[in-house]
Amino acid sequence: MWKDHQHVPELFAALKPVVDANRGSVRFILTGSSNVLLIPRLSDSLAGRMEILRLYPLSQVELERARPAFLSAIFAARFIFKFTSRATVTMSMAVLALGMFVAPFSGMEWIAVGFFLIMGTARGLGGIAITSSMMESVPKHMMGRVQNTFFFVGTLLQLVLGTLVGAVAYRTSLTAAFAIIGLVYVTASLLTIVPVSRGPAEAEVAQATEPVEVS
Repeated sequence: MWKDHQHVPELFAALKPVVDANRGSVRFILTGSSNVLLIPRLSDSLAGRMEILRLYPLSQVELERARPAFLSAIFAARFIFKFTSRATVTMSMAVLALGMFVAPFSGMEWIAVGFFLIMGTARGLGGIAITSSMMESVPKHMMGRVQNTFFFVGTLLQLVLGTLVGAVAYRTSLTAAFAIIGLVYVTASLLTIVPVSRGPAEAEVAQATEPVEVS
């Protein structure tokens, strides 16, 4: 690997015989901020012997290690305020489940793209609602541990589910693989309906917002 190749144009001529003598068994990575074909004093462009890849900078979402959720973020706060966090998660998971079952049978590409656009919005909305629900139910001093556990279990589930879905898609059909993911979302939607006891943080919020009677 060589960095800033534009400062050493003679490097290309030196690499040419090495590449020709070891076709398919040797690879070099040259990085730089200039177009290799426009470098002055370039003795050999290695035509037919190299591939040019343009690397773009990271987006803000990638820098923050987050998921893009532009559409859902626009109306997420208003939606959660109106329907509560748990109800929002329930509806989001239901929409994702419906999309997974219906999308393979859409028949037209633009319809499938529309389904996945709606599903992406639902996924972003559900993620925001889950975070809001955690903030309401978990004490502040336990938030870090709960979040770490949540993401660890989620990552483990993704690995297991990804292996299962991949095997089913390869051995059975892609539609069956979609159905497995749909069943997972159905299960998640049903679990949010199960009543749970009010967490300490949620109890504090409810107590603070209760009307006070003045005699």
